[in-house]
Amino acid sequence: MQPSEANFKASLSNSPLGIRIVSEDGETLYTNSPFLDIYGYKSLKEFNATPVKDRYTPDSYVEFQARRDKRRRKEPLPDNYEVSIVRKNGDVRHLQVLRKEIMWSGKMQYQTIYRDVTEHKHMEEAVRESEEKFRYVFDNSAIGKSLTSISGEIHVNKAFCELLGYSVEELVHKTWQEITHPDDINLTQKAIDSLVSGQVKTVRFNKRYLHKNGSNVWTDVQSSLRHDETGKPLYLITSIMDITERKKAEEALRQSEERFRNTVQYAPVGVATVGPDRKFITAIYFTQPGHCKLAVQIIPNHLNLLIHGTCLLPRHRLFPPAYTVSFVNHVPGLFC
Repeated sequence: MQPSEANFKASLSNSPLGIRIVSEDGETLYTNSPFLDIYGYKSLKEFNATPVKDRYTPDSYVEFQARRDKRRRKEPLPDNYEVSIVRKNGDVRHLQVLRKEIMWSGKMQYQTIYRDVTEHKHMEEAVRESEEKFRYVFDNSAIGKSLTSISGEIHVNKAFCELLGYSVEELVHKTWQEITHPDDINLTQKAIDSLVSGQVKTVRFNKRYLHKNGSNVWTDVQSSLRHDETGKPLYLITSIMDITERKKAEEALRQSEERFRNTVQYAPVGVATVGPDRKFITAIYFTQPGHCKLAVQIIPNHLNLLIHGTCLLPRHRLFPPAYTVSFVNHVPGLFC
């Protein structure tokens, strides 16, 4: 054996990768220890004694036959490919293979280098399954969902489209700024900036979107920021819940309270609120137009008598006797 050939074979033996030398007709001429470890065999003789079909998974064996047939027909094949093997103990491993021609013992043979990528494959599969689950939850969520780029482009689910009256196609080329109420754009941008800067991990706030028909849609928005492995911001993950009806109810209540407050404040008569136990809760008496005094829970006595609009109490006179008094009754029929 020439020194150069001896050095080459020594390098194969010391390689951490599995290496096999095969003839043109597929006979295995040499394997190093890492190759035998991959397959779980103790010797080349034991490896060769195992039928080729038993060393592959069913799908990978079909691919092996296709490669073998093409080689026999002298058809071109890629030097890199992947195989799925069955080890001696029955475990399945996934290997990345590089095949090239070399001179071996004075003849042209083929060297195949094997790298075990099983763990990498498992990680890829886990990521794929995770992405599929995320996609299912995103697409089928009952509330609006959006994946928003840092520059503003949005990818939304069906529930979000229905919330604003658009089709998915209509929102593909829109940004969040285009469908946000003008008065809420700065509010939204500040929330995004706090996420990008790392000041907070999540944000939650109320904002108005613009419906396709021009109306306002009040929403409860919650967002977080996803980063890549280097920490670079990728996109915002946002959940959008419709709270328009709640906002309308809150506004109606506010207006009702405002009307009541104005009525009481500017009424030319005193006003008292009486509870279910027939006790005064609050009482306001008129002093001059636009000015009232308020007494809260200062009258423990029961209402005894109401004559011609004048309030008569056993030991307390809240209202000047000459003033006419009117009452706001919380209990229907109290004064009937």
